[in-house]
Amino acid sequence: HSPETHLIPLTIQKCLDNEKITIFGKDYQTQDGTCIRDYIHVQDVVNAITASLEALILDKNSGIYNVGSSIPTSVLEVVETTVSKLKISPTIHWADKRPGDPPILLANNSKFRNSFQWAPTHSNVTNIIATSIEYQKTK
Repeated sequence: HSPETHLIPLTIQKCLDNEKITIFGKDYQTQDGTCIRDYIHVQDVVNAITASLEALILDKNSGIYNVGSSIPTSVLEVVETTVSKLKISPTIHWADKRPGDPPILLANNSKFRNSFQWAPTHSNVTNIIATSIEYQKTK
């Protein structure tokens, strides 16, 4: 993306470039005051696509599904995990909330899980960030 707007690659890049990290809002009704989001590892997305294609080929069944990790992860958790992995201490800038940002956005993947006997196995925040860091270093 240009410019990059996604939290994980943006946070990694800011850390690697020794730039400040901006967090929008610290008074949401969440455990740490920052927004909660659903992050899914690309390998889990690939596995979900593979499972759905295999089912489509076998039964010609299709439908509309949510594919996400359903694991609540806060913006602050992403930043802290990235900082910990990179062993860098960037400046954190706390900005006002952005208009329209909901406190929590999570996928409900239960329909997909049940239909395809699928579960995200790579989508803990530590693994997502570790593999994202490795990818960023190859760019």
